[in-house]
Amino acid sequence: MGTQYYNKEDVKVGLRTDGNEYQLSLEYSGESYVGYYHIDKGTIYTDPSPITERQLLYPYVTEPLKESRKYNIIKKQKTPTHIAPSFHLPKPTTDDISQGWILRFFVQRRPDRIITEVNRDQFDLVGADIDEALYKRASIRWKISGTDISIKFINSGKLQTMDNTMPGISDYLNNLLEFSEYSPVWAKQ
Repeated sequence: MGTQYYNKEDVKVGLRTDGNEYQLSLEYSGESYVGYYHIDKGTIYTDPSPITERQLLYPYVTEPLKESRKYNIIKKQKTPTHIAPSFHLPKPTTDDISQGWILRFFVQRRPDRIITEVNRDQFDLVGADIDEALYKRASIRWKISGTDISIKFINSGKLQTMDNTMPGISDYLNNLLEFSEYSPVWAKQ
């Protein structure tokens, strides 16, 4: 696989959970993940660091209360089910590059403020298949063309405004040049 380098600000390593925070599947299994994990650009993975083989972790889903299930059976109502959003890394198209920006979409889980970048389809599912009581959403026009100073200035200003409605987004998007020709990751692609 070769040597991989990680930006210190992008990755939090050596974290541990004793359970009831994360699980390995989107569906309810009754089993929560116990062990070490790390956060890579806001996405949570198994294992203490990104160097080891890892699996995506999802927010832990508890089984609906038995009383509410009994009520729903008596009233012949279906217990509501929702899906958890999954991470999506956008890839700028030639149109995006020529217009100088891309539209990026995010959801934030309300209790613990974990932010996940999603695609447009998932963004539109908030309030339907993705529980609006659990997640809020926001989007941003992310500048990717211009001088490095102008890109940083514009993206920084947008993040400061967005931080009012989605606290922590500035930490999540800490590479202001991401997707631009000045980003060391994207310039080589």
